[in-house]
Amino acid sequence: MTSKTVIQNSLQILQQLEKELEKSKTSIQSQSSMSQLSSSSPLQRNQQQSIKQENSKQSEAINIINEIDLIQNKQYKQASQQNSSTVKISPLKRKLFSEDAFQQKCNFLEKSIQQESKQFSQDIEFLYRGLEQTTQRLQQLLQNPKIYQ
Repeated sequence: MTSKTVIQNSLQILQQLEKELEKSKTSIQSQSSMSQLSSSSPLQRNQQQSIKQENSKQSEAINIINEIDLIQNKQYKQASQQNSSTVKISPLKRKLFSEDAFQQKCNFLEKSIQQESKQFSQDIEFLYRGLEQTTQRLQQLLQNPKIYQ
């Protein structure tokens, strides 16, 4: 596989990961706006807290990616400065260095999205169980209103 193919594949993976992250962000924002419109019950507070946690995790992931970029840029500059006086970095080595950095970013984003989707699934399950319990309680109340008096 040529380096051009590797770069193209990596770029496609990164674009897919960015789309998934954007979908997750849009979903979280819509959930947040829906929960803000409704009154504040314990279930809704849990939803709001889950959404805030999701947003903060996404922000952390973006910050980590930016930090990785900064570190890699510093390393690249240091390597360039050290080698500029003695040996020049060949274009192939420079390309491999950037491909490795790109692959690290892709791997990090993929793991981050997997963790986020797992947490999101758990949150959805929690909300669904709460909805079932509320439905059962309402049905009991409709059948026998004296229970809660």
